Amino acid sequence: MSKKIFLAAGEPSGDLHASRLVREIKNLDPSIMFAGIGGSNMASAGVRVFYRTDELAIMGFSDILRHIKKIKEMFDTFISEVEKENPGLVILIDYPGFNLRLAKALKKRGIRVAYYISPQLWAWDKNRIYTIKKCVEKMIAFFPFEGELYRKYGVPVEVVGHPLLDIAKPSADKVTIREKLRFDAAKKTIILLPGSREREVTLLLPVMAAAVFEIYKKYKDIQVIVVRPSSLAPELLEQYLRAVEIPYKTVENKGTEIYDYLSISDLAIVASGTATLECAIMNVPMIITYKASALNAIIFKLVARVRYVGLVNILAGKEICPELLQFDATSRKICDEAQKMLFDRGKAEETKKALLKVRESLGKEGASRRAAQAVIRLF
Repeated sequence: MSKKIFLAAGEPSGDLHASRLVREIKNLDPSIMFAGIGGSNMASAGVRVFYRTDELAIMGFSDILRHIKKIKEMFDTFISEVEKENPGLVILIDYPGFNLRLAKALKKRGIRVAYYISPQLWAWDKNRIYTIKKCVEKMIAFFPFEGELYRKYGVPVEVVGHPLLDIAKPSADKVTIREKLRFDAAKKTIILLPGSREREVTLLLPVMAAAVFEIYKKYKDIQVIVVRPSSLAPELLEQYLRAVEIPYKTVENKGTEIYDYLSISDLAIVASGTATLECAIMNVPMIITYKASALNAIIFKLVARVRYVGLVNILAGKEICPELLQFDATSRKICDEAQKMLFDRGKAEETKKALLKVRESLGKEGASRRAAQAVIRLF
C-alpha cells in the first residue's frame, strides 16, 4: 500500500486538529508522506497543501452559493491530485457538506477513506450515516454517544476523546498574563469571542460590544479582552470597538493563545462553535450567541434536530449556559444575562460545576495520539 495519506480540512478548527494528527502519525511512522487541502497549521506540520482553505470562510447556505466556484475548484483539485498520486488512505476532517461528497467520489475510484471528527448527524441530517457506512472504512469520533450511534448502524468506529484536552492549557500563570495585558486582578474580566469568520464578526461584535458598554456604565470595574483570529485584519474589529467606550485589549489568537486569556476571564460572550467547548474546558461561564442571514436562519429552523445550538448544552443535555440567537441576540438581553453570571456568585458557581461535568464527558488527554494509532492500524 502507498505510504501517502491525503487529508481534506475545510475550516480552521479542522486544520488545527489535522495538524496535530499528522504530527502524531509521523511519530509512529516517519516514512508516511502527507498532502491535501487545508491551512497554515497543516502546512507547518509538514503537509504539502495543494489547495489553501484559509480564506474560504463559508457561513451557511448563502455563503455556499457565493463560493460555489471555489468549492468546485477545490473539489476538482483534490480529485485530480488523488488520481495522479494514488494515496493509500484519505482522511476527511469534519466539513461534511464537502467531505461526504468527496467520500462518494473517492469510493468510485477505489480509494480507502477514514473520517476524523464526525459530522453532527445527531443535530442535522441523520441520513448521512448511510453515505458514511457505504464510503468510509473507519470513523474516528470524539464523543461516546457518537460511537453508540455508529455502532447501531454498523459503521466501524473508534472513539478517541477530544483533542482540545491536550491543547487547552495556558502557557503562563494568571499573574504573568494579567501583567502582559496590564489588567487589574480586582476587576471582572469579560472575554469576547465573536468568531473566526469576517461575516460572524460583522454580525456579532457590535452587539457584544454594546452589551459590555452597558455593563461598564453601571459597574465600571470591568475589563475586556477581544480575541481576533490571525486570519482577520485588526481593522475589522477596531471599527466596531472604537464606537464604544470600554477598557479593552484586542489580542491575536494564532491557535493556542486563547487559553491564556480564558484562564483570567470571569465570563465569555462567545459565538456558537468550537470556542464554546474551549470555554467549557477552561471552566469559564459563557453566554452563547449567534446571528445569521434570514435565509440561513430559516434553513436552520427547518433542518435542525436538536434543542440547543451550543455544544456544551448539547453535551449537558440541558441549558447550562444561556443561548441568545438571531432576534434574541440583542445587547440588552446579553447584558442582562452577563450581569447574572458576573455578579451572582451562586449562579457562576453552579455554571462552573456543570461545565466541569461537560469536561469530564470529553474523555482523557491523548486523543490525537489515539487517533493516529487508529489510522496506523488501517495500513
